[in-house]
Amino acid sequence: MLRMVWSVLGYALLHFLVLVGSLMVCYGSSMAAFDGYAEAFDRFVMGVHLDVLPSILGQPAFFVAESFGVRGGSFGEWGLFVLNSLLWGAMIAFIRRMFRKFTKRHDV
Repeated sequence: MLRMVWSVLGYALLHFLVLVGSLMVCYGSSMAAFDGYAEAFDRFVMGVHLDVLPSILGQPAFFVAESFGVRGGSFGEWGLFVLNSLLWGAMIAFIRRMFRKFTKRHDV
């Protein structure tokens, strides 16, 4: 059981770091638009995918924040980000555990 908790916390931390990192990249790409570098960023292959990544990783926290009117930079938003990462971490750990059980049972 303790191993599962550490697994969830590890995946949650990884999710949180990727989410915050992708938000910073998207923020930087939007700031580059003011300098006229947006075209160069859009041509960069990863740039297109990194613009979409926060929208995927931020769900359902973005939806909840918008529904309750939580504004950017508040403790409520950061709390939602942490809870969102814990949710994603729990789901990733659960899916990985079920996959391991399935492959062990069926000798795949």
